[in-house]
Amino acid sequence: MDERIQRKVEKLEQQCQKEAKEFAKKVQELQKSNQVAFQHFQERDEHISYVAAKVCHLGNQLEGVNTLRQRAVEAQKLMKYFNEFLDGELKSDVFINSEKIKEAADIIQKLPKSYPLIDFQKLNRKLQLIQEFTSAQRRGEISRMKEVAAVLLHFKGYSHCVDVYIKQCQEGAYLRNDIFEDAAVLCQRVNKQVGDIFSNPETVLAKLIQNIFEIKLQSFVKEQLKNANTIFHLFDKQFNDHLMPLISSSPKLSECLQKKKEIIEQMEMKLDTGIDRTLNCMIGQMKHILAAEQKKTDFKPEDENNVLIQYTNACVKVCAYVRKQVEKIKNSMDGKNVDTVLLEFGVCFHQLICEHLQQYSYSCLGGMLAICDVAEYRKCAKDFKIPMVLHLFDTLHALCNLLVVAPDNLKQVCSGEQLANLDKNILHSFVQLCADYRCAHLARHFS
Repeated sequence: MDERIQRKVEKLEQQCQKEAKEFAKKVQELQKSNQVAFQHFQERDEHISYVAAKVCHLGNQLEGVNTLRQRAVEAQKLMKYFNEFLDGELKSDVFINSEKIKEAADIIQKLPKSYPLIDFQKLNRKLQLIQEFTSAQRRGEISRMKEVAAVLLHFKGYSHCVDVYIKQCQEGAYLRNDIFEDAAVLCQRVNKQVGDIFSNPETVLAKLIQNIFEIKLQSFVKEQLKNANTIFHLFDKQFNDHLMPLISSSPKLSECLQKKKEIIEQMEMKLDTGIDRTLNCMIGQMKHILAAEQKKTDFKPEDENNVLIQYTNACVKVCAYVRKQVEKIKNSMDGKNVDTVLLEFGVCFHQLICEHLQQYSYSCLGGMLAICDVAEYRKCAKDFKIPMVLHLFDTLHALCNLLVVAPDNLKQVCSGEQLANLDKNILHSFVQLCADYRCAHLARHFS
């Protein structure tokens, strides 16, 4: 029994060894086959990479050709549009379809800018853009207003678009008895809306405020002052001519005179308040002009070789505005009142220019430009015919000379006739505005 089992075990072991050898041989064959397959795979991968590189190169070439073709087609279209402008007849759908105004604007931006006939005015006449903006504003269609304004932004029609908006938004705005309240309500309403229409809402709102002030408020206040002045003189004349003869010997004389004094004082207080508000408005408008027109590069030019030594654009506009106000003050008042108001206005004018000039840093050339500006402001101050105002601007002109004085001469200039009596800190504050203040060691002259 044991021998039989033993033989069976040996037979199974032999069979197992045989199968193990066959399996090992089969594994070796599979490995060889796998190596061959892997080699083929590598060859295919290299070939695919090669083909992909070729395809990519070919694609780039085709893209380049296609880009050139697209440019050629675009150039051909632009030539066609250009010819339409030259002929004076816009026939393409893009120019006559009001729904394609953005596309039309883009096309005109690409056309030669130097050619005099290429102007948005022709397209505007065709599409009536300003009228479209006006109609949209009346209908309250903010999105359409924004779309038209965006198209006009890069063309001459944009400023006209802003003017139309400012004019229309004031229609029916002044219905109350209080024009100041009406103006405040209008500005609040526009402030909420203007950012949804224009890309430069601050500029548009500032232009509206300027328009309200110049056309509505200023004329209203001055008219009121004239009326009040007339009433004041009429009251005084009527009292002296008609009432005084009747009460000169009456026990009520002192009471009437006291009452007259109280009424005059009340009128004077109201006039003073109105005048102060008017002057504040004037100075506010001058601040706005300076902020909008004066650039930092005015007094520190990047290219000093191409700068003309003359007064700046901000100075020109401020002086023009001041001269108008001086004329209006002289026409609205009489007697010593004119000199009193002009003195106050002149002092505020001087203070504003002083503070404005101290916001900038000055190169030597920039200092000369500042001197030119102050010389022009001083000419403007002469119109006041108030010695004190002229003296203030004479002193400011002398201070501005410190911006261009050579360091070695600084001490001598500071002790000159016009500057000798000024506080040393004031002189130092102006010298600190020089761009070379640190490198030229100018502080040593004030230590």
